[in-house]
Amino acid sequence: MAKSKTPTTIKLLHETKGRLDGLKEYERETYDELVNKVLNIINITIKNPLAGARIFRNIKRKKIGKEKIHERLLARQQTQQEMESES
Repeated sequence: MAKSKTPTTIKLLHETKGRLDGLKEYERETYDELVNKVLNIINITIKNPLAGARIFRNIKRKKIGKEKIHERLLARQQTQQEMESES
């Protein structure tokens, strides 16, 4: 099979898209990158299940860390706005 660089369209349920979005490590990560990452992790997991599990845990940790940072920034902005409105 010849490899093509031409994009194609696939149909996904919204739930599936949401699950893929949950695996994004950065906001602008493409679905092509995500699908390739998942396929690579599957190949690793077949050879070494512990290594595959470790990769998914690291992705989850990064996502949780980013969410906490985002929450802190929002709280800080809200505090600053409240202080400015009191002035």
